[in-house]
Amino acid sequence: MQNESPEDALRRRLSEILPRPDLPAFSHNIQQILRYAGNENASVRNITSIVLREYSISLKMLRAANSPLYNRSGKPILSVSHAASLLGLQAIRDLAAGTMFFEHFRNRSPGLRQLMFLSLLTANHARETASVLGYSRVEEAYLCGMFRNLGEVLVASYLDEDYNRILTERKQPKFSERHAVKKILRFTYEDLGRAMVEHWGLPQAVKETLRECVAGSAPLRPHQDEFLTAVVGLSHRLTGAVYRQDVSSPAMQLDSLREAFHRTLGITTEQLESILESAVRETQETSRHLSIPFETLRLKQQMEKALVLPLPPAEPEEEFLTSLSRQIESGEYELQDLLLSILEKVTRECALDRALFCLVDPASNSIHGRVGFGAQSDMLLQSFHFPLSLRGGPVALAILRKHDLFQFGEKDSRFDRSAFLQQLGSSSFLLCPVIVDGMVIGCLYGDRRHNAPLDAGAERQVAKLRDLAGEAIRRRRDWREVHESV
Repeated sequence: MQNESPEDALRRRLSEILPRPDLPAFSHNIQQILRYAGNENASVRNITSIVLREYSISLKMLRAANSPLYNRSGKPILSVSHAASLLGLQAIRDLAAGTMFFEHFRNRSPGLRQLMFLSLLTANHARETASVLGYSRVEEAYLCGMFRNLGEVLVASYLDEDYNRILTERKQPKFSERHAVKKILRFTYEDLGRAMVEHWGLPQAVKETLRECVAGSAPLRPHQDEFLTAVVGLSHRLTGAVYRQDVSSPAMQLDSLREAFHRTLGITTEQLESILESAVRETQETSRHLSIPFETLRLKQQMEKALVLPLPPAEPEEEFLTSLSRQIESGEYELQDLLLSILEKVTRECALDRALFCLVDPASNSIHGRVGFGAQSDMLLQSFHFPLSLRGGPVALAILRKHDLFQFGEKDSRFDRSAFLQQLGSSSFLLCPVIVDGMVIGCLYGDRRHNAPLDAGAERQVAKLRDLAGEAIRRRRDWREVHESV
């Protein structure tokens, strides 16, 4: 719409994004966290009960609480409730909102996963910069850093055709990203990000830092409003300089950034190097928990290509299986982390929307979802609860017969009218019992909306992954330990 004003274009695009199926649930979850944290009568205990539902947020809180900034005793903080009492409501809010944003969008496509790791790098840069420069609300800096690239994430996720056009425009000589974005959308990424931040009701600081930051000549102090904007602006540009731009001399880019922000923030070369190293360690730790190769973030062309091409394998199949087998044999693994890695691989192999690891409860003779991966897996975990009897439908059939069940393709309609499918809402699914010492202890479940047949090679790969899950659990002999681990 050539004569459309930037304001009208922004309103129109926002109206296209907001009704997307996955966004309302995410909006509700993030607003719930903000509502609890903003309630004068809210307690750390109340908000902790919400946070405990999200494994990734709990993990992030424990890592933050065990940092020198919060843990002055040197004794390890092992419980989420203890971590919450040290962090306080605002820090929990900032960590939870940032982590939910990262988790929601990283599962959508490989290209978006790359963008979300760049957002995570910016968040970690901001947190480390705030800490180094004496800004006390480091988790606020982390939150603002995480959402700094919100506009691009939304466009890449929901306006993919426009995003591809922007990437094409950027290849033109002397075309900046900002110029390309305004040419295609008529507004900037920051404009869209601020509009969505307002819609979600995120803290005002997030909105204030969502703008181009030009380093000034006057020094700023941590108590000044502009200080946080400068910290986030530096962090955003730091991520771009090191991980996104094709430059022959990264050192020159870093030196240019240091010079630009030295007067404003007093940043030194040594501090900048320390910030980069700390942020990389934090981001690598996250990528390790998610079993995603961190090195791919350095390859800009690979990132752009991934946004327009089908989902590629994360790594050669045999290499992944061998690596996983060695990890299990060594005994150096957290069971839930390992199961998440297996679920992600199953999701990729079969082009699933979501996948679960489900655990049998012998006391009630039923099976329950325990660990999930993919879109709306949290909702699926709550609804996956079936008796191991004839009333349990296909899940009970697969478990009782110890038989893999792959229900894909339009011709396979055995269970189309079952209560099982009506409850879970998908007619294309897989159920693979996990067997330990001859006994079924659980299963892998995954589903998708489209009915394309499943490749035989994918079925074999899922079976191997299922067997590895069983071996990992076998090494946790105590049933109590397995139930507590997942």
